[in-house]
Amino acid sequence: MVVQGIRRRLVTAAFGTASAISPAGETSAKLTTALLDAVTRLREDSSDADIERVAALLDLFELEQLHIPFDVQTRFHDAFPDTERLADARLSAIAVRLGFVAAPAESLVDR
Repeated sequence: MVVQGIRRRLVTAAFGTASAISPAGETSAKLTTALLDAVTRLREDSSDADIERVAALLDLFELEQLHIPFDVQTRFHDAFPDTERLADARLSAIAVRLGFVAAPAESLVDR
């Protein structure tokens, strides 16, 4: 019951509606598409709302015990080829969740 409540909150944060994805079934494809789109938006706008959406989607992947697709990792890497933007702690945290190693902030500034 607790997991269902958490899942409902995350789905609402990620999609804007609690009924955006079914309780089971085609969840993986829908989450992958949504995460790809959300990571693409980060390139243009790293607003708090966009960061929170990506975080909610990553939480859903974890809750559903799904692996982060390689396409999502590639899209993130392509969106942030320069490590300077990753000095933003919010983006750095997403990079770590996507499997990238975060560099210390001081080394990013010195480059």
